[in-house]
Amino acid sequence: MESEISGFRQGSMLHEKNPLPPRRSQDGLKEEGAHTAGTGSSDDSAHISREGLKGLESSPLRYAPLSPEHPSPGPRQAGSAETPVTSDRAQAAGSAAPDAQIRQSMQLMSHMLGAMGNMLSMMQSMMSMRGGKIDYRRNTDGITADSRITDTLKKELGGYRYGGGLDFTSYGRQRDVTGSDWGSVLTDILQHIHKSDPDMDPYDIKNTWAHEATHGINACLTVYEDKSGQGRSGFYVGNDKAVFLDDPGLKKPVGQYVPESLKGYRYDLYIKDLGKNPRFDEQQVFKIFDEWVAYTNGSAVSLELTKKGIYKDPPEDAAAAPLEFTAYSFAAAMAVEKENPEFFRNNRQFKEFVAWQGIRAMDLFRESKAQKNLAWPGQEKSLQDFQSSPDAEPLRQFISRNFGEDYLKRLLYGGK
Repeated sequence: MESEISGFRQGSMLHEKNPLPPRRSQDGLKEEGAHTAGTGSSDDSAHISREGLKGLESSPLRYAPLSPEHPSPGPRQAGSAETPVTSDRAQAAGSAAPDAQIRQSMQLMSHMLGAMGNMLSMMQSMMSMRGGKIDYRRNTDGITADSRITDTLKKELGGYRYGGGLDFTSYGRQRDVTGSDWGSVLTDILQHIHKSDPDMDPYDIKNTWAHEATHGINACLTVYEDKSGQGRSGFYVGNDKAVFLDDPGLKKPVGQYVPESLKGYRYDLYIKDLGKNPRFDEQQVFKIFDEWVAYTNGSAVSLELTKKGIYKDPPEDAAAAPLEFTAYSFAAAMAVEKENPEFFRNNRQFKEFVAWQGIRAMDLFRESKAQKNLAWPGQEKSLQDFQSSPDAEPLRQFISRNFGEDYLKRLLYGGK
């Protein structure tokens, strides 16, 4: 039985090959090129089986995925530290000569020593990139992540057709980790990396760290925490809150619903080829929402650090990313209404999430775009196109018809 999940390690549905430098971890660890657990393959869909993910729990040696500048030690071979040649296996294959057994033992020892050396090198790299060790002290300060991302926003949207009725699932802290320069939002995200996930690799750009950690959390929520038995997808939105959604199972490409004027530079990377691979057609909406939440979480980290005066990373397009994926996500909802009208009509939680997450993302955009280090060329043009471009009129009509004209104005122009 294989349930293929995007969003684990490799930037969700695709490797995180962001075309602009600010979205790359300059010298740090990245998830690009990571092997797909449990499958022995790595492709642009970054799928992973439930069995493969669970297999990570008992793995005695784990190779953290590195950037192209820090290549991984390569695939493990038979007889390595994780698959030692045992006497039983040797007997099953026929008695080996004593010298062959000695060579096998020496080879096994060599693999083990090599693996230990790789692990030590990775630890040294991690510490040097952070300028010191990670602080794993118990967090006694509490988490005060931006209140807009959970109950306060939900209450605010109570007067709208959707958004105020979103059903959160409690997802408590999984590990006690803190960092003196993380801020409350990043701390919250990193403390919710699932206990079954071995990855705590630091990124030198905190927005990227939050983004990639969110993908891992979402995947583990989907695999481990969905108690419905219906194969729902999970998303971590902060403050001990997760959202679970049924997947509408689209079979036609979402990209045809995205207005040309709203296709940002991430479109080719994330949206263009969705629906063209028969193995992953039905995961389109999950993949888009996974990126939507990850980019929004990352932007929330950058905004908080900027406002606190402790932002130390290079300038980045933290404002534009939530705007771009808000357009893609409402286009995906539009596709659901068209291709699976019964699902769209009857699944209230789906519409509640789109409405709530839409306002969350656009509020972050409006606040972030005023910060010089988070602004990006073309962001105002993208907003204006969303507001008034003729080719985006069908999308605006879809939002107005299903979520209300008052909601559309709140989404595109702000206010309360």
